[in-house]
Amino acid sequence: MANFFAPIIDFLEGIVELIYRFIIGSAIWVIIFFRDLLLKTGIVDSVTTATVIPILVVLGIFLILIGWIWGPIRRTYGSN
Repeated sequence: MANFFAPIIDFLEGIVELIYRFIIGSAIWVIIFFRDLLLKTGIVDSVTTATVIPILVVLGIFLILIGWIWGPIRRTYGSN
C-alpha cells in the first residue's frame, strides 16, 4: 500500500517545496530591494539599519496577514 501512495506523496512534496521556495525567495527579494532603496536614497547610512527596517516591515505584513486569516477561523470555530 505504501508503494501505491509514494508517487502521490512525492508529487505533493514537490509542489509544497516550490511554493515555499517562491514565498521565501520573494520575501528575500523584497528585503534586498528595500535595503538598496534605503541606501541609494540616503535615508539611512548603515547597511545593518537598512536591512533591519525591511525585515521588520515584511514581518509586520506577515503577522497582519496571519491575523487576517486566523481571526475569522477563530470566530467561526470558537476559541477558549
